[in-house]
Amino acid sequence: MKNARHFILTAIALFLLLAFYTAAFAESQTTDDLKVVPGTVFKGGRLHIGNLRFLAALLGVQIEYNDNITWASGGAADPIIDDYIFHALPILYLDQTFEKYGGWRIGYEGDFAIYQDTDANDWTKHLGRFDLQYQGPSRPIVRLNNDFTLTDDPFGDVTQFGLGTPTERWFNDFRSRFGYQFGERFRLLAFADYYKQEYDLPIAFTQNWDNYAVGTGVEFSVASKTWLFLRYFYGGQNYTTNAGAVNDTNNADYTYHQGNIGIDWEPGSRVRGQIDFGYQSRKYKNTTDPSGSLYKDKGTWVTATSIFYLPADLKNVPDYEVSDNYIINFKLWRGLYSVGANTADYFTETGIGGAVRYDISPWFNISWYLELSEKAYQNAANERAGWGALGLDLTFRIVSWLGLEAGYTWEKQNSDVSTNDFKVNRVTLTLIGAT
Repeated sequence: MKNARHFILTAIALFLLLAFYTAAFAESQTTDDLKVVPGTVFKGGRLHIGNLRFLAALLGVQIEYNDNITWASGGAADPIIDDYIFHALPILYLDQTFEKYGGWRIGYEGDFAIYQDTDANDWTKHLGRFDLQYQGPSRPIVRLNNDFTLTDDPFGDVTQFGLGTPTERWFNDFRSRFGYQFGERFRLLAFADYYKQEYDLPIAFTQNWDNYAVGTGVEFSVASKTWLFLRYFYGGQNYTTNAGAVNDTNNADYTYHQGNIGIDWEPGSRVRGQIDFGYQSRKYKNTTDPSGSLYKDKGTWVTATSIFYLPADLKNVPDYEVSDNYIINFKLWRGLYSVGANTADYFTETGIGGAVRYDISPWFNISWYLELSEKAYQNAANERAGWGALGLDLTFRIVSWLGLEAGYTWEKQNSDVSTNDFKVNRVTLTLIGAT
């Protein structure tokens, strides 16, 4: 049965790659579209009807070797297991521009993972995405982003709940901003965000929650395509499932106030992304958790900074002729996280990372990244956990529509609690076809 599934998925992949080959050469190559397909170096848009474009019509076939598929510590009760994993990675995006005023994008990304020896670990992931950005000639500003994910992958969440074990869950992340630009120097904005996640297993009820935030902000132009912003948010997190000893009078629901200051860059700038620092003050709705431990109101600095630098103006480089160009990314993050509905425990995570992609030629590029973080828990053990990840990818374009990616990632965590230690090495080889 296992071999039959491998054969069927491989046959489907080869069929779609051949279909993409025919489509890719049925249309002329454009020179004004350098949008990168998510997760690849390929550009999209050669298949189009007017300004409605297939940003990506792609299938990746990947073989992965993972030397620790459960992120195990290696102790007698938590042995390390290695395996080979076969992935089918379909991606499809549609994109339409509104002349110079913005555009929208809708798409799907999937991951179907089959393990060679440990069938019980097979999993799938489905991601649906919608993005809309509009800034009209009369200066209104609208941005909408929504990601919906249905998965049973083993990668856990920000608290590492379920890490290493296929766990069925869904989550939806909605973000919006509305505003108006007055002249060339000033903007007034409003924000509304909503996130919700829910697990399938009743035993995981402590991780069922939603998070909301509403806010307002002002922005001032300080240089070409560069804006200084001040923002205020009011939000909260509500745990949505009561079970056992957990109820509305002792769960970890909270509200918060947060102020942010930073710099944002417009699309088209050599610098992309934003510098964003703030302070969050959190207040719990209840006094004690189910075990009697006190909830303590708290405050801390937070950041979600990610900056991309593009030395070359890629918009003026013809498709599939990008060479001797590179992209540099730097990011810094810090957040405050509750552990679950049933406990007053929480932690802060502070991290730093960097990445570089270098296009050596139109047919070959190399990219690498390094990320480091520390989690500081407020629990009985006052645990500290240091985490690091290192990655390297080489991508070869066999022809303009077909590429081969070879990748290596290393991930390690050292904790005061030895059962939370792990080290994982992953090697991947991916064949990618795209229009």
